Amino acid sequence: GFVACAHVGDGRAGYLDTSGHWRALMTPHKGALANSTVFMTMLDASTVEQLVRISFIPARTRAVVALSDGPEDVCWQVSAFDPSGQKVVDPNQPSNDFLGKIANQLASAVAKRVTQAELDKLWQKFLTEGSPKLKAQVDDKTMLLALRG
Repeated sequence: GFVACAHVGDGRAGYLDTSGHWRALMTPHKGALANSTVFMTMLDASTVEQLVRISFIPARTRAVVALSDGPEDVCWQVSAFDPSGQKVVDPNQPSNDFLGKIANQLASAVAKRVTQAELDKLWQKFLTEGSPKLKAQVDDKTMLLALRG
């Protein structure tokens, strides 16, 4: 098996490996492209290699997650000091605790045959009110979580 991702922009994506650990699937854009929207209409022969990134990882997955940069602070480790303690770096590490809980809740809801409409309502409420950080975040909070059936 494998997991693949093609992206533009500064969101995040990850996957749940078969040992139960969440792993980053891609590295978001930094520098001038960080915190800005990259539209597909911006792609042309001179920019496609700079803007489009592709990841291919030979691994079986149990779940995948993709998100805009709005909710990243609650489900990803995005800043930490380097070993010297002098510089802040982006470890780009998904939160096993956070994503594990969300994946388990989704699997439980599916097993209980919760309707898609109800799942959509619960997901929207979670993204807007699920934690103090999510509630305070005014940036786009798009998040997709898919579990293997």
